[in-house]
Amino acid sequence: MPLDVPAPVVAEGELTAPVLYTDRFGSLVLGAEPDDLAAAFGPLAPGTPLDVAWTVPDAPGRGERIPFAETFGGVAPGRPLLWIDSSGRLGLAVNQGSAVAVLGLAGATSITLRAVRPA
Repeated sequence: MPLDVPAPVVAEGELTAPVLYTDRFGSLVLGAEPDDLAAAFGPLAPGTPLDVAWTVPDAPGRGERIPFAETFGGVAPGRPLLWIDSSGRLGLAVNQGSAVAVLGLAGATSITLRAVRPA
């Protein structure tokens, strides 16, 4: 029986992806793939910042500017990143840390990425 997982919502400059699961390192694996990123943002060069927002139970919405990186080494230890994991899914992680702990993501059900708008 297939899982009933919501599809990502793609718009120009914005992508909302469901949280599929949290891995044993505290990284979130999202229900979005490289094609979804490209549809929302066009080609993303490593280091491109995205505004990332989420809501968790019993807390106001939160967010942070997080870079897209090819590998964990693309950010300093303790810093968050968005990357494509070995299964081909978009992930939200912290280099040498837990995204759930560092960013307060426990209970988040979806993550929204937005293009950084020039000031």
